[in-house]
Amino acid sequence: MSFEVASTPPSTAAPECPGSMESFSVPLIHRLSPELLDKILGNLNGSREDLAACTTVCKAWLPVCRYHLFAEVNYRPDFARHIKTSTGGTHTTADTISSSIRRVNIKGPIEEESALADWIFRLPRLAELRVAQVNWSIPALQLTPELPSLHRLLKLILRYVHLPSFSLLASLFDLFPALEELSLDNMSWDALGRISGENARNADATLQPSSLRKLYISYCHNRVLLNWLQYGVVSDAVQTPDSCAHRSFPHLGALSLPDIMPEEEDIFGEFLASLGESLEYLDFGILVHEFDRRHTDDFSRLVSLSQNTGLKALEIHQITLFQFPFPVQHSVSNSTPNPTHLSSDPVTFNTPYAWIASLLSTLRSSFVESLTLHMWLSSESQLDLLSWPDLCDVVARSTLWRMRFRVSGIGRNTESAEGWIRRRLRDLGSTGLTLEFEFSG
Repeated sequence: MSFEVASTPPSTAAPECPGSMESFSVPLIHRLSPELLDKILGNLNGSREDLAACTTVCKAWLPVCRYHLFAEVNYRPDFARHIKTSTGGTHTTADTISSSIRRVNIKGPIEEESALADWIFRLPRLAELRVAQVNWSIPALQLTPELPSLHRLLKLILRYVHLPSFSLLASLFDLFPALEELSLDNMSWDALGRISGENARNADATLQPSSLRKLYISYCHNRVLLNWLQYGVVSDAVQTPDSCAHRSFPHLGALSLPDIMPEEEDIFGEFLASLGESLEYLDFGILVHEFDRRHTDDFSRLVSLSQNTGLKALEIHQITLFQFPFPVQHSVSNSTPNPTHLSSDPVTFNTPYAWIASLLSTLRSSFVESLTLHMWLSSESQLDLLSWPDLCDVVARSTLWRMRFRVSGIGRNTESAEGWIRRRLRDLGSTGLTLEFEFSG
């Protein structure tokens, strides 16, 4: 039999147990309770070699060692074939291994694709599935709700996966009623497609509440995905909320959408409002590409945090302050504009980032503690694209006690960059706010 178990990084390896198993007498080993034996052997979770060696000690150790040894596996066709052809009927080794597998990693390209899904979703205890760099065709997704692990899968992570149509992906989601974490990164499809058969629903259909607790979507068509998740429709068009069925997300506590296009702000705002007080962690970014004040007005009208009264942490990406050409600043005073001016006088920029303070002003959560800003800049003058007085005013009136700045593009001039930001936030010195900085590139 040929198989491959997932490797564990050295940093996660369990510490060595004191003493040596060789010092135990055979009678004492046999007298250990199953619970104690599981605790001892569980300490070897980080060492595949030690677990494999322990399987040969005695029959009593074999099931426990297999439970840990095969908890996570990397998919290989020969291993899958052996498990599939050897299970059933009597209690076989393949049955024991199959019932021990809880996490499966799949990385393309894939051979024998038609048998892939059939094998995976027959694993009785599968709880986590990670798929990367796979071009899935129709046969691989022809699943039936009777497959055992469909109702047990809790975590699905898809990265660089391509499908013939989005409708196939939507049908796949519907097969996992207990799914708690969904992560989609660089998903693509040739066409939208249509939902047919039992999965088809009309406008008056009732959508079952979602079991999702964590949702991460990155570099995907956000509108298509959010239309399906919220309204149950396969469409890239703007929906009219009052005329659509709504899916509720009573448990969704973490949402990550780091690259939202300006034309997707409406569906993003609708989705945020629908989450209400369940949302605790929000991670998002707006890909702003124009210096247009109308964008700030539109964003303020479409997106608000007022309904998310349980929010605890907020993280904002895509704050790209390096712009060429640099926007013209217009001072309402008669003084000459200064690129290092700290905005003590009113200075107006044609800036795409005025929406940040506007959004923060809608915070109604009394639990919010942390704000993280991901910024890209190369000089101090670029910091004035942000309205620091407005930002200070909003932060001072909130329950925030920590602000994090993750800065890229500044090179080795990190101490100066930290000083630039601290000076612009000096009015918050009496609030007890903690400032943290992280630099890269």
